[in-house]
Amino acid sequence: MLIASRICAAITIVLLAMLGILHFITPEQPPFGQAIMVHDGDRDIGSLALGEHTIAFRVANASSLPLRVIGMSEA
Repeated sequence: MLIASRICAAITIVLLAMLGILHFITPEQPPFGQAIMVHDGDRDIGSLALGEHTIAFRVANASSLPLRVIGMSEA
């Protein structure tokens, strides 16, 4: 029983160390409500006919942290 408790204690220490390391290497997240803002997002694209269309949205970064928009093509 002593060996099992030492193994559990060792696993706990390793997990806490990993959690501490992840805390310091994880990039800081912007506060809620201060991330990327999309302007002109109220367009109803469901009423467009089928086919190729170009729709432009303005994207602004309101936080002090650099953020990325995934899946956006440069225009």
